[in-house]
Amino acid sequence: MESAVALRKLNIAEARENFAEVVNDVAERGERTVLTRRGKDVVAIVPMADLHALRSVDLPDVYVCPSSKTYAFTVPMRAIGRKIYGGVE
Repeated sequence: MESAVALRKLNIAEARENFAEVVNDVAERGERTVLTRRGKDVVAIVPMADLHALRSVDLPDVYVCPSSKTYAFTVPMRAIGRKIYGGVE
């Protein structure tokens, strides 16, 4: 069973200024990054392995935006964790 993973948090302006570095940290070190706006979590940048794991789980409300090829999940993260990690919340 996998333990909880720490998330790096950055505000969107900081991420924009250092975008190449943020992408490299995610791609090369597997670092998960949450971008915030006005102190609220807005979006996460995760390694491709995480995306593949999420896509392999039967989630009822996953939407794909065809123009930007982005995914929107309307399932609580706690539910996703239970499905992927077998009960970890």
